[in-house]
Amino acid sequence: MEIRKVENTNRDFLELCKKLDDTHNTLVAEQRQPNANCCIGNEIYTNVYIMYDEETATGCIAFTDVKNEIVEIARVYVCEEYRKQGIATKLFENVEKIAKKNGAKILNLDTYERLSDAVKLYKKLGFEIVAPFPEIKDSPYSICMSKKI
Repeated sequence: MEIRKVENTNRDFLELCKKLDDTHNTLVAEQRQPNANCCIGNEIYTNVYIMYDEETATGCIAFTDVKNEIVEIARVYVCEEYRKQGIATKLFENVEKIAKKNGAKILNLDTYERLSDAVKLYKKLGFEIVAPFPEIKDSPYSICMSKKI
């Protein structure tokens, strides 16, 4: 397994985003904003990393550049057949290392309350539930999480 940095227009990344969308549409469809789509708006994520098993994309994570000592994480996804192998943990460790190197003090992310496995993973990785971020304060099903690094 190998982590590779890719562009936010990378075909593998967009395919993983589509799988993330499919998962959200299955598990939390009624909680999503109208027209929500993980393949749209990726231009703000200037840092995209994919875990590869040889040439197979197994998972991804994207994050913004540091702004006000904060990095916003999104598009976290691991293919179902690769889960429970530590891929998400390795992707998060990579983000934290890069974020620290670039002066970040805080990592932020949000997820859906119904995605309990994701919330459990994020807590295990040191994230805590915080008050809603201003940009999603009107989303009643979102959970905002933050980690000081």
